[in-house]
Amino acid sequence: MIISAQRVRRLVTRPVKALGGVKLLPWLPRLVALAVALPSLVVLYYIFWARLSYPLDLEWMESGVLVTAKRAMDQAPLYASPTLDFASFCYPPLYPVVLGWLGRIFGLSYTLGRALSVLAFTAILSLMAHAAWRAAREAAPRLCGRGAPWYRRPTLDGAAFAAVSMASVAVAYGWTGAWYDLVRIDMVFLALSVGAFYALAAGHRSVRGVILAGVLLGLAYLTKQTAVFFIVAAGLAQLLLRARLLPVLVVTVGVVAGLTTLAYNRVTDGWFWFYIFDLHQSHQMDSSFVWSKAPRHLWTHGRWLYLGCGAAVIWWSFAAVVRRRLAPHAPLWLLGALAGVAASTVGRSTQWAFDNAYIPGVVLPAIFCAVAAAEAWGMLVANDPEATGWRGRVLARPRLLWACAWLPAALVGIGVLSAGVPETRRWVPDAQQRSEARRFLVQLKRMGREGEVFVPYHPYYNVLAGGRGHGHIMNVNDVAWTRREVSGGLMGDASNRRAKVLAARRSLLGSIRATLRSDRFVAVIHDRNVVHRWTRQGQRAVLRPRGAYLAQLPGLTTYFRPELDLAWLRAAPRTLSGNPSAPRFVWRRLRPARPRPLAGSRVVFDFETGGLAGWTFEGTAFGRGAVDGPLWDPRRRGAQGLVGGAGGRRWVSSFHGGDAATGKLTSPSFRLDRPVLRFRLGGGRDLARLFVGLRVDGQMVRRATARNSEQFRSVTWDVRSWLGRDAKLEIVDASTGSWGHLQVDEVWLGSR
Repeated sequence: MIISAQRVRRLVTRPVKALGGVKLLPWLPRLVALAVALPSLVVLYYIFWARLSYPLDLEWMESGVLVTAKRAMDQAPLYASPTLDFASFCYPPLYPVVLGWLGRIFGLSYTLGRALSVLAFTAILSLMAHAAWRAAREAAPRLCGRGAPWYRRPTLDGAAFAAVSMASVAVAYGWTGAWYDLVRIDMVFLALSVGAFYALAAGHRSVRGVILAGVLLGLAYLTKQTAVFFIVAAGLAQLLLRARLLPVLVVTVGVVAGLTTLAYNRVTDGWFWFYIFDLHQSHQMDSSFVWSKAPRHLWTHGRWLYLGCGAAVIWWSFAAVVRRRLAPHAPLWLLGALAGVAASTVGRSTQWAFDNAYIPGVVLPAIFCAVAAAEAWGMLVANDPEATGWRGRVLARPRLLWACAWLPAALVGIGVLSAGVPETRRWVPDAQQRSEARRFLVQLKRMGREGEVFVPYHPYYNVLAGGRGHGHIMNVNDVAWTRREVSGGLMGDASNRRAKVLAARRSLLGSIRATLRSDRFVAVIHDRNVVHRWTRQGQRAVLRPRGAYLAQLPGLTTYFRPELDLAWLRAAPRTLSGNPSAPRFVWRRLRPARPRPLAGSRVVFDFETGGLAGWTFEGTAFGRGAVDGPLWDPRRRGAQGLVGGAGGRRWVSSFHGGDAATGKLTSPSFRLDRPVLRFRLGGGRDLARLFVGLRVDGQMVRRATARNSEQFRSVTWDVRSWLGRDAKLEIVDASTGSWGHLQVDEVWLGSR
């Protein structure tokens, strides 16, 4: 059967009805929009839920924010001379103060900080949806009233536009650093900024609405300095929409942000301004990010969003020309979108910046796209009996207008579908990650029972181990690694600023060296491998550190030595967002040359003199004395490995010449005058050829071997059956294969 083109046109354009006379055709794109948006949003919130209770850092600076919040909770100064104990991040104080206040109520934790960010992100999405809904309602108030059919209301289309824009933010989660749910300031700052623009859109004609917007902008500035871009954009918007209320906005922002800054700076003796401004001005800036790299990154990942914004600009401009009136919402949010992109490009250009800087350049354009499309659609579907000529002919084609109205959302939806849902496998801690986190916490708390632990990349781990917290390694980077030139900066005397920074650097590095020299920390857990290489010095392996990491922590290699790589224990959980890091390398404080024995015990052999007077040597494996570090492995042409857990500074080792060397070391006789013999043992496992034995009256009565580990473990023997008799220790290495060596330290006799 042949169907004419005219009949096809009638079939396509004929209203399709369902139960109750509701037209289905207008619902089709709305349902498609929801189908496009919901998967990304559902997966994103699943990621939030799966990461919420993870007990360690998802991003390496979460710890520093929690320590700052703890100080706020304890009413300790947030801005003062930088020391190892604490140096502030280069941000204003509102976020850690709010988090600390919440911590007093709910208990400070990673979960609380992440929940605050998720709530702020949810508030942003809610404001996005309501902004589009409000724009459509105010553009077509009659169609949104009580008498209008509810299924024809343009507010429903505005909500659908907003859903697609929300999804565009959701799929940007990965390429903006997986940042929305972290214990960081970004979401709270952005929620305050978006809230200010929403308040201005709703109340730019009233003093109350402008004051509310000004308060929110001031609070946004007290959360993050890049709120300056939004303050300028809001001022331009107010000038455009209601110029006579601009002074109200300026005064309100000045009171909240300006007076607070002046007062806080006075209270902190100038340290507040030093951290939030002087340090920023001393950091290097890569201008290529402003004009090239950052815009290219935004376009590469968000091109469909920006194409949708372009279509929304054209569509809204067309609607304004047809209706001959300037609707307020789209121009305001357009200025906000431009401010967001500017904040992203400038923020990403600063030293130490990361991809989270791109978040404003995604969120604000997404809001603008939804608002402009909704407002334009509302203007065009509203009745206008005075429209004549070409305007009347345009308005007489509602289906064509309806199709054009959905073009921005369609472009954004293409970007959502092409990006796919956020990757759960990449961003959610898996079973192995959580297992490593549990093992790490066991090791951390075990070290915490011995004393305070310094974890420079994750300072809140010190609190988890029972400490009071300390500064973050990023504080060292902020203060110590700044640009060298004196000139430059936006305001103030550049040479005076540089002098302040250099004085702060000397203070911070001096504090680090002095604290590491003191007995405060028993161990340091470092994320980076400070060891550049090992060199051979006779039979010894000598550590050569990496200069950059050594400069960050002066005194580390002087007062501590590396003893353990937690990756061997599968206890080095890595971060999933931001700067890749993992608490991995354990450095132990150099112990006293002669450790104090336990009560009721006496030292039989401690090897701290270095010599082995009275011992009998056979073979070459034991060299001619005790050692104080790893030995050289001739087969691998490198160090033996990190030896940890020694009682003092020296021990005996059968690794002289590597695993292939063999030998036997026999102690002088000693009297078994206490019922328990205890010693430390490390190395390979082979009870037949690799062991420590106790010989009494010529008979071997006890024997022990190690566990294929360079970490010493304690071995305890009950020797009460031979009390009062003479004995000898024999350390036997007859193994030539892998792990063919032993190391022994600290032989004590005790009562228990």
